[in-house]
Amino acid sequence: MTLSVIFVVIALLVVVSLWRIAYSHKNVVQNSAELTGRLRAVDLQAFQNLVSLEEEDFLRRELAPRVFRKVQVLRVRAAIGYVQNVAANAVILLHLGEWAENSSDAEVVIAGHELAEAASRLRVYSVLVLVKLYLGVLLPGIRLSSSGIAEQYGDLGRLISRLNRLQAHNGASRIPAIL
Repeated sequence: MTLSVIFVVIALLVVVSLWRIAYSHKNVVQNSAELTGRLRAVDLQAFQNLVSLEEEDFLRRELAPRVFRKVQVLRVRAAIGYVQNVAANAVILLHLGEWAENSSDAEVVIAGHELAEAASRLRVYSVLVLVKLYLGVLLPGIRLSSSGIAEQYGDLGRLISRLNRLQAHNGASRIPAIL
């Protein structure tokens, strides 16, 4: 009975997260210069620290079990916030990639297509990571690693930089720092 309640709660959290991700950005970004004010900041180093199994092992060794569980829940909740920001940014970058696919420049079309595909994959992957993280809130003793999302998010920075070079818009150098 308890296990079924846990799965229902996880399912509800996933549905709410999907809804927030899908409808958090109604305005479509039409060029890379518009990104600066819309992207949410994500500190990849801090996120990687939050989901690091080595850091978790260190805290497990150094803290009393009760304190560890409390700290771990806080760490997982913070990681959820980062993943939600990544997912929201992926939606914006997906729209930017789709916009770039309509360019008359073949190189911009290719770069836009690559960006749209990578953002779409990241969006789906972020939902899966959110499921894992919500499970970590419900069961703080379970070991979960979600560091792969940081690598995929970093790849988006490379793709947006390429698109920026091709489009040569003002403010292009600021976007990879935000990602």
